Amino acid sequence: MRFVPPGGWYSVEFPATPECGADEGMRDCRYVDPANGRVFRTRHWKIRLLSDEALRKDPSRNLKGLVLNTARSEGLEVLLNNATTADGFAAIDYRLGAQSNSPSTVQAAGQFINLGEKVIQIVHLSVDGREAIPEDVIQRFVKSFRAENGGQGLAPLPPSIASLFQGSMVKPGVFTYQRITETAVWEQVADREPLNYSTQTTRRTIQRKRDKKRDALIVTVSGRTLTGTFEERTWLDAKTLIPYKQVSRSSRFDAMLAKQQTSTFQLENINGVWRGESTGPFKGKFEHPVGDTPLLLAGAALELAVSSLPLEEGFIGSIRVFEPDGFITQEFHSDWRVLVMYAPDLVEIAGMQADKKGLIKTFKVELTEHKAKSPRKLTLWIENSPARRILQVETFVPDRQHARTSVNMLQTKQ
Repeated sequence: MRFVPPGGWYSVEFPATPECGADEGMRDCRYVDPANGRVFRTRHWKIRLLSDEALRKDPSRNLKGLVLNTARSEGLEVLLNNATTADGFAAIDYRLGAQSNSPSTVQAAGQFINLGEKVIQIVHLSVDGREAIPEDVIQRFVKSFRAENGGQGLAPLPPSIASLFQGSMVKPGVFTYQRITETAVWEQVADREPLNYSTQTTRRTIQRKRDKKRDALIVTVSGRTLTGTFEERTWLDAKTLIPYKQVSRSSRFDAMLAKQQTSTFQLENINGVWRGESTGPFKGKFEHPVGDTPLLLAGAALELAVSSLPLEEGFIGSIRVFEPDGFITQEFHSDWRVLVMYAPDLVEIAGMQADKKGLIKTFKVELTEHKAKSPRKLTLWIENSPARRILQVETFVPDRQHARTSVNMLQTKQ
C-alpha cells in the first residue's frame, strides 16, 4: 500500500499500514513483517544544506557520512555506499552486513535521499532483518519512493524523453474502454459520497495512413455521454509520435434551450505555430508559436507515446504537453515528470484474467504535473509485451472546488 508519512514530502509502498511515532522532529514509521521479522522503515527530518563546490560536483556527498554513521552505530560493515537518484533527487544506495572476514550477507539496506536542494528533507528508507534480505525485496521498497505534496515542487525536472518515442511500437487496432469517473469536493474527507458518478464506453481506433506527404498514425476516440456523442481524431507523426493535428466534435442536448447543440474544435501545427478554432456555443480562434519544441496532446496521443518508450523499472524523464485552454489561461504548455514504478505481476486487471501461462506482467508508469499548485496525475498500466497494450489509465484532475478521478479500463480488442 502507498503511504505518505505524517509531514513527509514523499510516499512509499509498504507491505501493509505502518505505525508512526509522535516525534515531529524526526518522523519514524515502520512495519514489521510477522512472517520473517523484517522491518520496513521510513524516517525524515529537515536540515539547511550549505552548498559548496564539492557538493555541487557530488550532490549526495553529505549522505555518505550518514551511511558510515549508521554502520558504526549498529556494529555493521558497509558493503555498498553508492551515489544514485530517487525520483530525480540525489541519493545514496547502501547495504550493510555483519562484520566478518568471510563474505557477509545483507542485514540492513536502504537509501538516504536529499529531498530538495537548500532547505531539504532528508529521507531514510531502510529494510532490516535478522537474516539475509533478498535484493528484490530491497529494490521493491526503495524504488517505490515518490515525491508528494511539497516535495513535488522541489523535484528537478528530468531531461526530456521526447526523442525516445518509437512509432513502430504502436500497433494499429480497435480497442474498447470503459471509463468510470467520480467528481468529489476538493479535499473532502474520504468517507463522504462523491458529488457525481458516471460510466461510459469509448472506442479507440488506431490506423496507419499516408497524410500530406508523410506517414501518420490516426487515433480516433469516440463514444456516447448521458446527453450526446463525441469524437476526437488526432494525427501523429508515424515515426516520432508527435501530434500535428486534432479535430474534435461533440453534440449534447441543451435542456435550457430544448435543442441539440453541436461544438467543434480544430487544432493544427502549421510551420511551428499551433492554430486553434472552435465553433458552437463557444467560438474563438488562437495562434501560439512553439517552434521545434516537441509537444504532446493529452489523452490517447499522450498514452500511446508513453507506451512506446524503452520502459523499465526506475526509468525517469519528462514530457511537455500542449494545453489548448491556453487561449483562456495564457498557459499554453505543462511539463510532466514520467517515472516507471515497481509493478507486481497481476492475477487480473481491467477485467482481464491471467491465462494458464501465468500472471499478467505490466509496466506501471506514473506521470505528475511539474511544479503545479494542484498537480494533475496519471497512472498507466501498460502490458509488458511486444503489443504494449494500454490496460488501464487512472487520472486525477483537481481544480479550485472539485477533484475528478477517472479510471479507463481496456475491455476488448477486436
